[in-house]
Amino acid sequence: MKKIFGIALIFNILLAQPDSRFETFDWTLYRQTEEINSITEGYDYVYFATENAGILRFQIYQNRFVEPITLAQGLSDNQILAVHFDQSTRILWVASKYFIDYSYNAEGDWFHINLTETGLNRGVFIKQIGSSENYIWLNAESSFLKLDKISGIVMGLLPFPDEDEIIWSSKRERNLEIPNTLNNYIVMDGWIINDNR
Repeated sequence: MKKIFGIALIFNILLAQPDSRFETFDWTLYRQTEEINSITEGYDYVYFATENAGILRFQIYQNRFVEPITLAQGLSDNQILAVHFDQSTRILWVASKYFIDYSYNAEGDWFHINLTETGLNRGVFIKQIGSSENYIWLNAESSFLKLDKISGIVMGLLPFPDEDEIIWSSKRERNLEIPNTLNNYIVMDGWIINDNR
């Protein structure tokens, strides 16, 4: 009986592996974006967290939008509340309604953290993501979630961050905070940036 169980377990693990015949963007899902909730700048892309269409990617050097990151690339949800690119580790962090996702290559191969396993109360949403020298910080309305920068392990749930120098991605309050670095780019393809709206 143990032998059959062991074989069945190995077979299930093998079936659950990513299919190496396909690349990350072989399938692309395009949806109406609705609102932009957060913006962060990486080395090659500016990432836009959307209400309905995953993460839009604006290629800085080509000055154009490229394929978005959505459920088809492995995100937990297409409704993205916050996005943050950590400059020191090159990891892209994403918050949705029920999950925190992160990717080492900022495209696919996503790791998922269920928000129910972090100690946050139900109904609390992530508003903003930031990074300090040693940690990733998530602003969850009345508390701050502190994560290990590499593994995503929860290091604490605090009323206030215990570090001062945190680089935050933009967030939406009444209007979206647009980073000053975007003033250097002309955004085309039907997009208009108009006075932080």
